[in-house]
Amino acid sequence: MNHRFVILFLFLLSLFSCKKSGNGIIETFSPELISSTPTNNETDVSIYTKEIVLIFNENVTIKSEYEITLNGITLNDVRPGIRKDLKVILPSDLEPETLYTLIIPPNTIKGPTGVFISEEIKVTFTTQYIAERTFSVQVQKVMDFLKQTYGVKTISGTMANVNWNTDEADWVYAQTGKHP
Repeated sequence: MNHRFVILFLFLLSLFSCKKSGNGIIETFSPELISSTPTNNETDVSIYTKEIVLIFNENVTIKSEYEITLNGITLNDVRPGIRKDLKVILPSDLEPETLYTLIIPPNTIKGPTGVFISEEIKVTFTTQYIAERTFSVQVQKVMDFLKQTYGVKTISGTMANVNWNTDEADWVYAQTGKHP
């Protein structure tokens, strides 16, 4: 009798504890862009920026054929991350004082349930101004000298540890045939 009661109890427990299929709530919301690096309308972005990172409210993937562009140039290296991010790798260094616009067309990015973002994503930023380098006359002369001797001569910075010691200079002479 006790054995039948346990079997009946387990049967009823399994019958009422199972979730009924088909009654679950299906997510119909698409992922939302929370932030980006560089941020939208940011100025003075480094010209050495190598990637644009987009942060969403949930994990995202991209469809296999996409046309994400930066100033009209198609970007081919886009990497969905594991932390709700999407990294757009830039092909080369950016130009100074240039307005850039990243455009991701609608229905390119989707969330974990397969719902695509139906709006276009646009991130704009401006790169920094790079001041032209100006050198003093002395510095320019040193730079010209170094450019002329590069690959042709050896400039030595050999010093002695005391004023009467010539061991280091003798070593340089033995190695190069010239006194420093």
